[in-house]
Amino acid sequence: MARKITSKIVLVLAVHDLFGTELYDHLVILLALFRHGERTTDLRTIYPKDPHRNETYYPYGHGELTNEGKRREFKLGKSFRERYDNFLGKIYTPDLLEAFSSDVNRTKASLQLVLAGLFPPVEEQIWETGLNWQPIPFSTLPLDQDLIFWGTECSEFQKLYSALVQSPKVVRELEQHAKILEYISEHSGVQVKSYMDLFFLYLCLETEHQYGLALPEWTKKVFPQPLKEFAIKSYGLLTSTTELRRFTSGTLLKNVIHSSTGKISGDLLPKNRKLFLYSGHELNIAHMLHVLDVFDPHIPPYGSYILFELHKIDDVAGLKFNFSILFILWSLKSLLHGPEVQSAPAEESSLLLVHVLFRHGNRTPNGPDELYPKDPYRNETYFPVGLGQLTNAGKQREYSLGKALRKRYNKFLGPYYYPEIVESKSTDFDRTKMSLELVLAGLFPPNKKQVWNRQLNWQPIPYNYLNSSNIMILSSRNCPNYLKQYNLRIQSDEVQAEFNKYKETFHYISENTGLNITKFLDVLSLYFGLACEEEWGFKLPEWTHKVWPQTIKEMALKEYLLQTSTTNLRRITSGYFIQKIINDTIVKMNGGSPGKKMYLYSGHELNIAHLLRLLENFDPPQVPKYGAYVTLEIHKINETYGIKIYHENYTADKPQLLKLPDCDTFCPFDKFMTLMEKYIPSADFCYQHGNRTVNGPEELYPYDPYVNETYFPFGLGQLTNAGKMKEYSIGKALRRRYNTFLGPYYYPQIVDSLSTDYNRTKMSLELVLAGLFPPHREEIWNQELLWQPIPYNYFPASQDKILLGVTCPHYLELYDKQIESEKIQAELATYKETFQYISRHTGLNVTKYLDVYNLFFGLATEEEWGFKLPEWTRGYWPEAIVNLTIQEYFVSTATTELNQMASGYFLQKVISDTNSKINGTNPGRKIYLYSAHENNIAELLILLGIFEPLHIPDYGSYVIFEIHNINNEYVVKSSHSQVGTTPLVADGFKRPRRQEVPLWDESLAADKNHSPLSACPTSSSEQDPYEGGFSVERTYSRATPSCRPRRLQRDSIHQ
Repeated sequence: MARKITSKIVLVLAVHDLFGTELYDHLVILLALFRHGERTTDLRTIYPKDPHRNETYYPYGHGELTNEGKRREFKLGKSFRERYDNFLGKIYTPDLLEAFSSDVNRTKASLQLVLAGLFPPVEEQIWETGLNWQPIPFSTLPLDQDLIFWGTECSEFQKLYSALVQSPKVVRELEQHAKILEYISEHSGVQVKSYMDLFFLYLCLETEHQYGLALPEWTKKVFPQPLKEFAIKSYGLLTSTTELRRFTSGTLLKNVIHSSTGKISGDLLPKNRKLFLYSGHELNIAHMLHVLDVFDPHIPPYGSYILFELHKIDDVAGLKFNFSILFILWSLKSLLHGPEVQSAPAEESSLLLVHVLFRHGNRTPNGPDELYPKDPYRNETYFPVGLGQLTNAGKQREYSLGKALRKRYNKFLGPYYYPEIVESKSTDFDRTKMSLELVLAGLFPPNKKQVWNRQLNWQPIPYNYLNSSNIMILSSRNCPNYLKQYNLRIQSDEVQAEFNKYKETFHYISENTGLNITKFLDVLSLYFGLACEEEWGFKLPEWTHKVWPQTIKEMALKEYLLQTSTTNLRRITSGYFIQKIINDTIVKMNGGSPGKKMYLYSGHELNIAHLLRLLENFDPPQVPKYGAYVTLEIHKINETYGIKIYHENYTADKPQLLKLPDCDTFCPFDKFMTLMEKYIPSADFCYQHGNRTVNGPEELYPYDPYVNETYFPFGLGQLTNAGKMKEYSIGKALRRRYNTFLGPYYYPQIVDSLSTDYNRTKMSLELVLAGLFPPHREEIWNQELLWQPIPYNYFPASQDKILLGVTCPHYLELYDKQIESEKIQAELATYKETFQYISRHTGLNVTKYLDVYNLFFGLATEEEWGFKLPEWTRGYWPEAIVNLTIQEYFVSTATTELNQMASGYFLQKVISDTNSKINGTNPGRKIYLYSAHENNIAELLILLGIFEPLHIPDYGSYVIFEIHNINNEYVVKSSHSQVGTTPLVADGFKRPRRQEVPLWDESLAADKNHSPLSACPTSSSEQDPYEGGFSVERTYSRATPSCRPRRLQRDSIHQ
């Protein structure tokens, strides 16, 4: 009987020759980690006294692959092809592999070369007869997020490593080499403090030596030995503890194991994934070998690699990892090189900079959004291209686009590619990444000394794709405010009336497609699906004859107009792109980025249409063709900087020069910026939505369509930029109201600030303090940052009775008793059908107001974020759910004892602190600030008897108690603001409720019934820490764990 392994992966070490052709019928997945090829000297390794520090390494640049390195990596890819030919199959498909590189040019170029050798186009994939290459996309992570290749950059790693190199053992070991280290320091200018310093020096000398530069005489004593020996020791230090190894190789090893176990279990998607490639550095190779305990001390050479092979033999899953180290240099026979593209005349004498935005090439349909339910070709695989991928025609178009740009800008760009000349960005789609590679291939063919393979007229050029930090440049749909603004627009009477004109057409299309067509956006997706199928050669169904292409195209074009129909929508769809164009141009005009000549952006037809619409050159409206582009040329003519904009949509014999409204075809750049000013988004414009994000998981219900939303860059339950602005504005309003009372300066005694132990309340308190106490005169410590740090306090949630009394175990017992009372149960029974309806559609078990309370904040926050709420909420949102939520406030304060713990401790502290002020024991204190949640506001208003009208306190709502001395009598005035965005006014709070109690003693007496001293006792027999005053030090020094939250649900309801 076949054995089966379910819980372990067996590791078997095997060493294979690079050119081994051993075949594995039982191989199921391959993971390869390899080092980049030969490179030039990295700027970071150049030492102070380096005689070659001014070497430019033209045309490569610093830290870039040389031709020798390109040949090595290409050969590595071919060797992988030879070894795994049967396993991988001849044809590349997107699902077959996933490729990762560190965010460094030489590793990205190396990955492209390995892919070029591994997957040359075959049969129907050959798109250009003279170019035996096809573009294949890969992924990178920004260095500060990359734990696969750059775990050593993590701050926690740096702390551990710093402690290690300063340890007595390591210091003593270095001291043994004091004489030679002193010699190295004297001649190199490097202050040697660790083996890592020697490691970088070795790499510098090694790359200079390989490049053919003469090393200075002093190096003969130390290079290659003992410098190489010292460099190798750095590997050992970097992986000398388990904690350090977790950072250096843990994430990559975890990926290897996760991919392998996923393949074994069948959970790895796509199902036909066979190959993972990781393009990294010698450190990654050495660290992994250390972790695997097979490190023979050496510096892993260029092109060295480790292979992890997962085999299934007799139904037993095992993992082999193979490593091969290359000590040879590859050489290829000299062969003829293809002809260069000749230059064509172009207006280049005044040209300073070029920005190019282009659409990807011809593609197959996206699935499933462009494939309708009744589509006769719904199950078409489009092999070997795949869904949403470039076709050969698309590859040819993009390659031709690159050649056209070379022809136009040949003299301006010069004959050689070098890294500084171009910045290339793509959206995160295979087809746009591949299109960018193709444009770069046509734009920068290797020239003369850059030719590394005379049979392949191509060189790898690294690019970046737009990640989370800059995705808004070409991906407006990732902007939460876009969704909000777009939804507001389509719900307007004007747009609804427009939709209504096409009601019969919508119905006809819906009936024949199986889609629910209600708006132009639904038709836009259908348009591209039908267009792609027709281009692929499929015969469209009979029903389309009535509406294809004219009617469907007409509605698709109306969607472009709708998406850019307001200034706010234009800000989001193209404003971020225009902002980058302006910023990069200003840098160039001011003498920055001297080598930069071109910016390339690979995007979609939406990007072209949106930009033309913003530039008011989208008349008549048209769907931008594959390969359509807009170039924005920056010229300097007669000492004036200006912009010329060209559009190529292949409707004329050459790109068309555009004219902006109120400007000439050569538009002075200052005038251009003025025209564009209204479209430039503010720093937080994309995130002008809810004041905080959804709490997870208590506010995210099982069937929530946005349950996996990350709310980047804020995170779950955190303040948004709008929330930050609101809290900061409150601080400024308090400053205006109390400016004379507080005085101009901050000093520690003037304010006591307390927050609950939540990020959003702590941040809110910091923001209020920033607005309330900006630095004044001599307090200003940074002219560019009008802020000063001000300390505040908080209690851990389990010890916070003042603001989190509802988490006290005794409170929870009383609350449960109240919920189970006949009165509340009878009341809840009246909502039984509503609770069942909500439960059925959310996946929750809704039986009481508290369940709806949490749901309310989830839905409210999602709606404010711009998400469309599900259909089931209609008729219940917002009114019914709001009413049920408000009922929770009354249940949570239904008895005197519940009131005592919900707000009594807070009120007791107000009384105690006021008495201290009246008695003169705290003369410097003028203000107490408390940063909390809406339930604190609501429960306090209920206790004070002024919770009218019934409402859910808005973000930034507040209650203020002012203590006045009028004719030697102390008077308390209380004010409540429901809407935090309403400005405070100098003559008092004109708000829903304002109370004035004539005498402070009467106020104190009135609230004695709410004293909570015996309600939630501490486990200590000592005096309650809140009685007779308040001291943070005293509270922390003797705080007891008697008030720990008993259930997470109640602990997490605070908003």
